[in-house]
Amino acid sequence: MADIKKQGSTFEEVSYDSDGEKNKSGFDEIMEEEVELPSKFPLGGKKLVLVGIGVGVLILIIAAYFYFRPTFFAPKVVEEEIILDEPWGDYEEEPPPIFTYSVEEANRLRAVGYTSREIEEFEYQEIIDIGPLIDTQIKARQESFLDLYRAFLREAKESGNEQYNYVLSNTYLGLPPQEFIDEDGKRDYVTYTENVDYWKMPLQGWQPTVKLRLANDAVIYMHTTPSRYEELGDSGNMNIRYDYIYFKGVRCVTNVTEIVN
Repeated sequence: MADIKKQGSTFEEVSYDSDGEKNKSGFDEIMEEEVELPSKFPLGGKKLVLVGIGVGVLILIIAAYFYFRPTFFAPKVVEEEIILDEPWGDYEEEPPPIFTYSVEEANRLRAVGYTSREIEEFEYQEIIDIGPLIDTQIKARQESFLDLYRAFLREAKESGNEQYNYVLSNTYLGLPPQEFIDEDGKRDYVTYTENVDYWKMPLQGWQPTVKLRLANDAVIYMHTTPSRYEELGDSGNMNIRYDYIYFKGVRCVTNVTEIVN
C-alpha cells in the first residue's frame, strides 16, 4: 500500500494582539512598503488631462504664429502717390500746324538752305508766299560768298599773289563800287544798241560768261549759251542791246543780249 505523503498546509495562522487588532505578518509589511513607494506618474488623471489640453493649445498657438506670420508681420508697402507736374499758368501744348507746304515748296526751301525745323516754323506762322523766304536766303548766301571772296582777294593782294590780278580781271569784283542814295528819286529806263569789245571769261561754274566794254568805258558781263561761247574767239567785237535803269543814284543793267545777224 502506497505511502500517503503528508501535505504541508499553506495556511498561516493569524494572531491578534490584546487590543483585538490583527498582528501584521512580514508579507503585509512588505506590501505596505510597496504601496507607500512614490509613483512614477505623480499627476493624477484630471491633472494629466489638463496638462494635455495645455500642450495642445500651445501647439495650436505656435502653428497659428507660423501660419499667419507672413500676413501680420510682413513689411507694409506704402503706395506712393504720383503727382504729375502741373503746367505753369495757362500753358497749353501747341497744336500741330494746320497749314503745310507741298512737297515741291518744301524742296525749294530746302534747296536754298532752310532746315526742316525752320520750314515747320514757317508753316506754323502760315507764311504762304515762300518767294520772299527764298530771296532772303539767296541774298544771305550771296553775302556769305562775297565775304569769303573778298577775304580771298585781300589775302591775294597782301601776299602779291598773281591770283589777285586774275580774279580782278575776270570778275565784277574789280569794278568800282556803288551805293544807293535815298534823296534821289530820279528813275530812268534806257535801252542802247552798241558794238562793243568782248573777252571770254574762263569757263567756271554753270554760266558761260563774256566781259563787255561799253562806249563810255563801263564794263558789264553777259551770259551766253554753251554753243555760242564755244563759237566765240578769246576776244573780239560783237553787237549787243542792253537795258539799264538809273535808280537812287545807281545805274544798273537789267538785261543784255547779243544781236546776231
